[in-house]
Amino acid sequence: MSSSCPRRLLMPSAEKIESLQVGRGVAALLVVLVHVTTFIHLNYKEVFAANSFIAGSAGVDFFFVLSGFIIWHRHARDIGHPERAISYGWRRFVRIYPAYWIVTLAILPAYFLVPKYGQGDETTPYVISTSLLLLPATRSPLLVAGWTLIHELWFYLLFAGLIAVRGSLFRWVVGVWGCGVAAFVIGVGDTRSLVHPWLRTIFQPVNFEFIFGCLAAWIVTRGNHQSARAWLGLLAAGLVAFAWCFFARPLGFEFRAGRVMTFGFSSFLIVLGAAGWELSTRRRPAAAFAGLPSALVFLGDASYALYLLHGPVLSLTCKVAAATGLLRSLGTAVVGWLAVVVCVLAACAFHQWLEKPLLRWLRRGGSGSRETAPTTA
Repeated sequence: MSSSCPRRLLMPSAEKIESLQVGRGVAALLVVLVHVTTFIHLNYKEVFAANSFIAGSAGVDFFFVLSGFIIWHRHARDIGHPERAISYGWRRFVRIYPAYWIVTLAILPAYFLVPKYGQGDETTPYVISTSLLLLPATRSPLLVAGWTLIHELWFYLLFAGLIAVRGSLFRWVVGVWGCGVAAFVIGVGDTRSLVHPWLRTIFQPVNFEFIFGCLAAWIVTRGNHQSARAWLGLLAAGLVAFAWCFFARPLGFEFRAGRVMTFGFSSFLIVLGAAGWELSTRRRPAAAFAGLPSALVFLGDASYALYLLHGPVLSLTCKVAAATGLLRSLGTAVVGWLAVVVCVLAACAFHQWLEKPLLRWLRRGGSGSRETAPTTA
């Protein structure tokens, strides 16, 4: 480690920032809750939880910011070292694709057996191949949550270029891209005017949230002069701003640039404040977050599994409830909350008994450092 780096706030790769893990779990739950809300509205024409979670897609914005934070925090020192690019690429690959493939291949037969469940093109080679490879396409992947992973992979690819290419040329490329995304955030607002799916992916305003995350990590690693109260103030400001945006929705959560300016920026403050607070308080015998319930931290560990599984599990739970008469006898509200519980339990089981062992096996022979799940969903 370079002596010029602030030693106190640099996190070893095997160490977790538990406050951010809890935030990751809460963000995944928000995504589940908004999908329960929309599922019940679309299928049963009823309101779930008074539409309190209609802006739950803001959890995705938090994921993107957190992803930028983690990648910069773990790999900033790899930039300009091409010999580390293969290791970085393999770690990114095994964190995204294996679990995603398992869930996607599990739901694929349903489209062959019952075509009416989809849009009619789910069994075409184009849709299957672009879905499995997570390539930008004219429609969402078979596992709809995969749209966020497409942006995640684009960010991973850009960062891989920073690692693999020596000198400043590729840094200028990334800088130009960042300016282009910023121009869409400020001037255009959305990329629907761009016809090609690759262009829409590359310049989507939500990509700017990865930059927010990288900026947060850069500030934290140099913020050892800040007191715990300063970090706490940033965290509190972020939480208040996020909650206000969540309930007031001043710029509209459907508006992509609006999401960046509201949920993206408030998530930036949350990640910055939480990471800085927790890491700064580790100087003391009692860390600020030492008392966090282990169940909340575990939910954060299982958040990627929850993000992948919740759509199919939600649909299956409601269909079973309707077929068995539970939907009629209990009502949509109870069945909706039951679906949330089933999604969480299924994700925890998937993470504990399939995802973790699979990752251990794939990484056998590697550096052996521990890494948490990706931030998307």
